[in-house]
Amino acid sequence: MSDPRLARPYGAASAFLAGPLGTFVSPGDLEGFWVFVVGTAALLLLAGALLVFLFIHDRRMEKAERDRLEALAATAAQYQALADHSPDLILRLDAKGAIVLANARAAAQFGSGALSIEPWKGLARKVLEERRPVADEVRVGAGMDLRIFEVRAIPEPIGPIGPGGATALLLGRDLTRERELQAQLHQSQKLEALGTLVGGVSHDFNNLLMAVLGAAQVLQLRKEDLSETQARSIDVILDAARRGRDVVSQLMNFSRRTELQRIPHTLDVLLREAEGLFNVALGDRSRQVRLIWSPRPSLESLRLDPGQMGQALLNLVVNARDAIEGEGRITLSTGQDFLDDGRALALGVPPGSYQFVSVEDTGRGLPPELLPRIFEPFFTTKAPGEGTGLGLAVVHGIAKSHGGAVEVRSAEGQGTDFRIWLPEA
Repeated sequence: MSDPRLARPYGAASAFLAGPLGTFVSPGDLEGFWVFVVGTAALLLLAGALLVFLFIHDRRMEKAERDRLEALAATAAQYQALADHSPDLILRLDAKGAIVLANARAAAQFGSGALSIEPWKGLARKVLEERRPVADEVRVGAGMDLRIFEVRAIPEPIGPIGPGGATALLLGRDLTRERELQAQLHQSQKLEALGTLVGGVSHDFNNLLMAVLGAAQVLQLRKEDLSETQARSIDVILDAARRGRDVVSQLMNFSRRTELQRIPHTLDVLLREAEGLFNVALGDRSRQVRLIWSPRPSLESLRLDPGQMGQALLNLVVNARDAIEGEGRITLSTGQDFLDDGRALALGVPPGSYQFVSVEDTGRGLPPELLPRIFEPFFTTKAPGEGTGLGLAVVHGIAKSHGGAVEVRSAEGQGTDFRIWLPEA
């Protein structure tokens, strides 16, 4: 007969271990022991599988989170790059006026002290108090250093209120150059219209003067038939008519009604030819006012009227002489540059390659409010009787008749630089 222990579950194993364990464990307990061992092993396997699953899941979650953070960082970097390459100033200020965020241009401007943050703080406080977008114009500096910004402020543009409290986003666009171009274009258009009017009037007035001069000269030929008083009156009429003719000639230069005698000529040669006239113009002031020559001899020839251009330069030298009080210097130079669309539009000429002749002085300069009017006929800053106000108007007209323009840079106490631009083509 077979052993009944072999018929039980795990019988063979039980029989194998019955000897060694029989002393401590009964046959019934041995069977329970094996159940415990198998169950424990199953639990351990299950726990191990669960741990492996959790480990893999955690790694996947960490990778997903890392990918998400990297994507956010890449997006943030892209937006930061866009902001940094923006021509506008972008700032985020809190209620106390502290800078929370700034793009590269704003950081450079405010960090270097080139701009004051105070006007921007005021807009930030206003927008946070009113809780609505605000737009305003901010002016910084004065005179030649004046800068104009169009600023838009928006409350809480991004996300919830942070630990620092509410913030405002400010976008500032520099309109300084745009306003300068607008003013210069307006001035150019005004002078163009004024030139048309003056040209028509001066032409008709010149015809009347010619009649007066002709009649007075005929009477002068019969002086022996006139009394002394009548002869003196004829001389006065002739002198006044000739002065009027000279004024009309300058007006016609301004309005570009005179005919040019253009020949190939270089600007450095033009300056050398006019040197004698410039020295005569300085007169007694030559001991106080020095002429500095800085021509660029390598420039190509231009087709211009040397007589007209010499007159324009003489007017500028005389103007510079009168602007210098005491000792000073007048620098005459030439050069070449390319006028892009913006500068060309401001000067009223087509964009392209130009040469220039500059007359720069160390005089008292001009206040900004006078600059828009200096090329108007009969406008002068000199005392009564010291000037007709036609010198700069004539310079403007001569430059325009050559297809060029006159540019002026000046500030009170810093001198003035007049540049006559002439096209190369």
